[in-house]
Amino acid sequence: MRNMTRVKAHNTLRRGAPRARRRPRRRDMPARTSLDARAPRGIPAKAPRDADAALPTRRCVVATGIPARATSAVLASARAAAPLPASLAHVKRARASARTKGTTEVVVKLASEGASASARGDAESDAAVRADVLERHADVIASVVYADVPAEGPEDRETWEKACAIWPVSLTAPAERETETPSDEEAAYFRKWTKQACEGAKMSGNCAIIVDPARDVEIARGVDESATHPLRHAVIAAVDLAAKRDVAMYPEKEHVEALIEARRMEKLERDALEIAGVGDDAKKRKREVQTKGSAMTEIMGRPYLCTGYDVFLAREPCIMCAMGLVHSRLKRVVFAVCDNINGALSGPSGIRRLHGVRSLNHHYSVFSFDAEEI
Repeated sequence: MRNMTRVKAHNTLRRGAPRARRRPRRRDMPARTSLDARAPRGIPAKAPRDADAALPTRRCVVATGIPARATSAVLASARAAAPLPASLAHVKRARASARTKGTTEVVVKLASEGASASARGDAESDAAVRADVLERHADVIASVVYADVPAEGPEDRETWEKACAIWPVSLTAPAERETETPSDEEAAYFRKWTKQACEGAKMSGNCAIIVDPARDVEIARGVDESATHPLRHAVIAAVDLAAKRDVAMYPEKEHVEALIEARRMEKLERDALEIAGVGDDAKKRKREVQTKGSAMTEIMGRPYLCTGYDVFLAREPCIMCAMGLVHSRLKRVVFAVCDNINGALSGPSGIRRLHGVRSLNHHYSVFSFDAEEI
């Protein structure tokens, strides 16, 4: 009789009766790794460079054979017709020619994407460059060629000398001071909250905890919810909760609402000026009316969102989340595990090391425990 019962139960399962939910396989779950034996490592804004590696370069269109007496005029025309991007502010636009004594070479413009085989053709494809540089100074420009310039501003004399061997550049100041090694007290504080983030990530994959370091108090906590919405990563969820807390604790005052409306109207006016063709003046005014974070704090009567707070994560944030932390004005970002594929803070310089991008209006310090798993 007992055997028949077993056969019936087996047949019932085979016919499609509902099974109990499968427990996650061990490989689906993060392995437990204690952070007690690990010390947080500061991740500098710029990745260390291999001393033997070639410097990264950008291709430019260069006018050559210019008599020294005409260099200033050609240089002024090139700057007006084709300003170089801010990322190449370290590049000097003119240099003495090594080929013909008494002549110079001037960077006319950055080479176009998918540039043609002819540098002159590339230059002539830009109407302003063609009219204001090539045609205006046709009598002093001997030829137009492609040349490489260093893509990054050197921050030490050794790199500067290597860069100048490619094209003359200026020695630039570091984007920010190097991340300091945390004290024993700070390391214990980092470890405490990072361990909590790891605990919170066991079921979701990642967890972000925003903490006020002055009081050692949790402000907001978010876990990865990307299964329900692709943008609901742990960081985004935590910042969203912090923003809701902010609104609840500090209701907007009338003068703040008036300021927001005034800024909105200013933006509409600037956009109208740019459409009307007053681009340069409009950009200048835009820079003049920008409000610094300290001034905004004074106007609003409270810190902006997450200013001065720390965030602790189980895993390194992606580019979207790292940029969200920039806009939220976090002070420090600490995570347990690096992400070599999607991480935005521990990779090579540039977009994979977002806190080192100079053009951003806020920079935070980054630390990692370099754990293999949570």
